[in-house]
Amino acid sequence: MHSSEASAKPYRILVAAGDEEERKSYERFIHEAKDMELVSSTGNGNEVPDLVLKLVPDAVLLDMKLYGMDGLGCLEYINCLQPGKKPAVLFISDTADESFTARVFEMGASFFVLKPCDLSQIEERLRQFCLTGISRDRPLDIKEQGALLARYTVTRGAKNRGSIGRCLTVASWMLKNIGFSLHMPGFAFILEAVRCYLES
Repeated sequence: MHSSEASAKPYRILVAAGDEEERKSYERFIHEAKDMELVSSTGNGNEVPDLVLKLVPDAVLLDMKLYGMDGLGCLEYINCLQPGKKPAVLFISDTADESFTARVFEMGASFFVLKPCDLSQIEERLRQFCLTGISRDRPLDIKEQGALLARYTVTRGAKNRGSIGRCLTVASWMLKNIGFSLHMPGFAFILEAVRCYLES
């Protein structure tokens, strides 16, 4: 999807979140965004597989906490889909354990957002999806991944822990997309080097 196509065609998003208040908040900002389209919303994880197959969204805003099947179960299903039917996934959770985060990325998530977080953080992630045209049909190439990391570093700044965390999330995602496994020797060292650079 090129930028001209992205501007002409709304970015189609499926929302799956168990907390009704949070889900409604996500729905509101997607409705208000001219370049996004809410294709469906659910709090029941058991409904996610059918919705993904039927609606073929560009992205899924997926919370770990759902009724029925949890976010990991939904993510596992999405990751098994054939190319062309697999949406980008913005995964949201209140679990900050390193092994859990690694598992989420290994299972195919495009981004990970840690709760509690401002709604603006989630909106910003989806905005990046829209601007760069990440979708089931076109993942970011390596040049775009580098530009995305640079944009976070420069425009958001790296003076506080939140900004550094966002940059590390993008760096992890970039490494995963060029073939690195989060469990490979040296992966943690690379991220530590990135963190030290940002803090300096």
